[in-house]
Amino acid sequence: MVVRLDEMPAPVPQPALPRLRVWLGLLLICVALGGGLVLWLAESSMAEEPGRFWWASLGLPLLVWCGLGALRILVFTLQKGAADGWNAAREEDRLSKVGQGRRSQQVLGVSLHTALRDEQAEDMRALQLIALQGKVSALRAQASWQGQSSVRHSRLPMGELERSVDALQRLLSQVFADMSQVLTSFPPDLPLALHLDINTSLSDKTVVEAWRQAWAGAGIRRALQPTEGNGLAVIDQWLDHRANDQALLMIIAFQIAPEAVEESTEAVVGMLLGSAPSRATHPHIYLHRPEQEREPSTDGLVSSIRQALSWAQIGADSLDGVWLSGIDHQRQADVWTSLARLGIPATPQKGQHNLDTILGSSGRTAPWLAIAAAAQAVQLQGRPQLTLCGDGTGSPELWCTAIRPIAVDLQG
Repeated sequence: MVVRLDEMPAPVPQPALPRLRVWLGLLLICVALGGGLVLWLAESSMAEEPGRFWWASLGLPLLVWCGLGALRILVFTLQKGAADGWNAAREEDRLSKVGQGRRSQQVLGVSLHTALRDEQAEDMRALQLIALQGKVSALRAQASWQGQSSVRHSRLPMGELERSVDALQRLLSQVFADMSQVLTSFPPDLPLALHLDINTSLSDKTVVEAWRQAWAGAGIRRALQPTEGNGLAVIDQWLDHRANDQALLMIIAFQIAPEAVEESTEAVVGMLLGSAPSRATHPHIYLHRPEQEREPSTDGLVSSIRQALSWAQIGADSLDGVWLSGIDHQRQADVWTSLARLGIPATPQKGQHNLDTILGSSGRTAPWLAIAAAAQAVQLQGRPQLTLCGDGTGSPELWCTAIRPIAVDLQG
C-alpha cells in the first residue's frame, strides 16, 4: 500500500467564538423591544405597579437574552467538541501513516558486478564505484554475445572462451558467496525471502541449472520463500506487511545476454536486506521507503522526491549523490528541473550519476543497479544518496528512494 499523506482530509476548522459586540448589541435590541412593547401594549394599571413594569420591560428581555446566550454556548461547545474529536483522530491517523512511511530496511550486504568492475584489482569494489561516479562511459562498439560486430553496448568481463551461461554461473557464485558471509551471522532457521528480477535470452533451464550449481557451491542451507510484486513495489509491500518480520529479503537481479543488445549493458546485482529485528546485529545502511510518481511530470517528480527525503528525514542539501537508471530521454529535463527546484546540489557535471549513459540500458535490473551503487557509495563514503529509477517495465512513472548511513542525523 502506498502511503499518501496528501490524500488525508483537511482538519476541521475551529468554530468561531461568540462575539461580544454582537451579543451586547442583541442585549440592547432585546431591551429596546421589551420596553417598546410594554409602552405600546401596557395597560393603565401597570403604571401603578412598577415591579410589574420593570419585569416586563427589562427582566423578561434579559431572560430571553440569557436563554439565547446559553443556547449559543451549547452550540459552540458541541461544535468545538466535534472539531477537536475529528482533528485528534486525524492527527492520530497522520502520525500512524508517518510512522508507516518512515519504515526502512537495513542493507546488510551488496554485491555489484558491472562492465566497469575489474576482478583483478585489489580493491575492486572501490575502483568500480569510482568508475561509476566518473564520466567515462563503458559503452563502445564491440562484438555482441550474438556474434554481431560493431554493436554499441557494454558487457561484463569474460574469459576468452567463456560463454554467457558460464559468466552467469561464475557471477552468481560470487554473489552467493558475498551473501553467505553475511548469512553466517544469523540463525540458520531464520526465514529467507527471495525476489528475482532478470532479463536474459538464456533459456529457463539454463538459468535454473546455473543457479543450482552456484547456490550449491556457496554452501547456503536455507529454504527460499518467493515474494510477490515487481521492482521497488516489493520493498514498498514488504515495509507495509513485514516491517517487523524476522525474515531477511534477498534481491537477485541480472541482465545477461539480452535480446536487445544495442545501447544495453550486462549487470548482476545481489542485496541482502533486513528489517527492524536485525538492526542491532548489522548496523549498516538504511534503505528507506521508495516513492513512486503519481504522474510523469516535473511536479509529480518534485513531490515524490520531497516525500522520499521526508521518509528518510534528510534535507535536500545533505545529499552527496543522485543515481539515475532506467529513465527515458524524454524525462531527463524533468529530472534536472526537479533537482534544481528542490535545491539538491547535484548536476550532470558533479553529483549526478546516470548509469544509462555510463553503462547502458539495464532493463528490469535498473532500480536494483542504482540502489546497489548508491548503497556502496554510502558504505564507502558515509553520505546519503538518492536514486531516481524507472522499473524497466515501460511504466513512465519514476521511483525515488533515499539511502543513508544509520548513525547520522541529516535533517535539513
